[in-house]
Amino acid sequence: MIITGTVIANFVRSNALYHRAVATALFVDSSIVSHLGELRSGGDITDEAHAQLDSLFDTSAFADRVPYLDIWRADGTVLYSNSEGLIGEQFELPPGAVRAFNGMVVALETDLSAQEHVSRGFQRTYTEIYTPIHGADGEIIAVSEIHEASSDIGETLAAASIRSWAAVGFACLAFYLALFALVWRASQRLERQEKSLSAQLVQTQILADRNQALREQALSASRLLTEHNDHFLSALGADLHDGPSQLISYAVLKVEKARRAKTREALYSELGEIETNLTSALNDVRNIAHGLVLPQIEEGTLADAVAHAIHIHKDRTNMTVEADLALGDARPDRSSRSNRSINICVFRFVQEGLNNAYRHGVGDNARVEATLDARDMLDIRVVSYGRKSTPGSVSLPGIGLKGLKARINALGGELRFSRLDEVSVLEMSIDLRGQAAHV
Repeated sequence: MIITGTVIANFVRSNALYHRAVATALFVDSSIVSHLGELRSGGDITDEAHAQLDSLFDTSAFADRVPYLDIWRADGTVLYSNSEGLIGEQFELPPGAVRAFNGMVVALETDLSAQEHVSRGFQRTYTEIYTPIHGADGEIIAVSEIHEASSDIGETLAAASIRSWAAVGFACLAFYLALFALVWRASQRLERQEKSLSAQLVQTQILADRNQALREQALSASRLLTEHNDHFLSALGADLHDGPSQLISYAVLKVEKARRAKTREALYSELGEIETNLTSALNDVRNIAHGLVLPQIEEGTLADAVAHAIHIHKDRTNMTVEADLALGDARPDRSSRSNRSINICVFRFVQEGLNNAYRHGVGDNARVEATLDARDMLDIRVVSYGRKSTPGSVSLPGIGLKGLKARINALGGELRFSRLDEVSVLEMSIDLRGQAAHV
């Protein structure tokens, strides 16, 4: 801004000074040219023209504006001057006069060190205006030097400088404000983007942590399921070996005794024992199979799965089971195998909870509570009362709490168990939003 202002201010000052010089030159030229006539062949001014030029300074209007007037020849000779002693003297041609002989109107500040000014004892500066004087053939034959003593020229130049500086200042200020607005808007946008990226980074980190936790949970559930399956198969094999297998083996041994029976009574006795053992083995196999076979509940509602588990348990144990179901008509999505497993998980949970209540409860009653809230959060509780020191008389095989927990965790749910004042509560919670159930 300083460089631009300085250049423009100097240009405006020069331009204002030039226009002022042109105006003054026209005024003086119109006054002196008519008195010059033809210069003598030697380049001198006639005496008549000299007298006419002197008469101009008798007018106060002219003399006040132009206190000094010099006419230069190309070789530096002063042809005319209203200062005594300069006419006919030869000095170094002023720079302004040199330019005027080239056809230019030149305005300069007075050089007080110039010889012609020293000889006159100038103590103040004037505005020197050099104007070419043309002859009849159009050639420049002389140059007039006017010393203008206008008191307002300084004010004019100062006002021009102030206006130019003000224009440059306002232009630079507007440019600065425009740049500031652009940079400020860009900065605000970058700030918003940085905050957005930070928030996204935090959210991404949260999702990554959650995915890691789910991955670890899935691996844990997979290990638990594997361990449970191994344990379950071992237990199933032991139950078949120690129960039905032993009874059938005993019956096979009795067949040989029946062949060797001597009397009909002995034969019937052996056959009776064989029938009893085979019947016991058949009942054991049926009991084991009944706990393993899954009823057709995959495509029913969640309420149907809970009610079916309660119904089967009541038929097998004659146990009183209260039901408080607030599930509506929610059912798993038929298009997804993983969603259909929700009903199976619900059935197994209620089955296992009621089996544990029968084995360990004091009374012959239990309570099943199931709710599905507006956020699709499924919550099922099996409540039993008291605790027996020995298990119930009927053995009801189940999938076990570990396997049940692994199954629920694999579906993104949670299994909890609590006991307070001889009241045991087995509870499961699964979030069904977007993947489990619909009405």
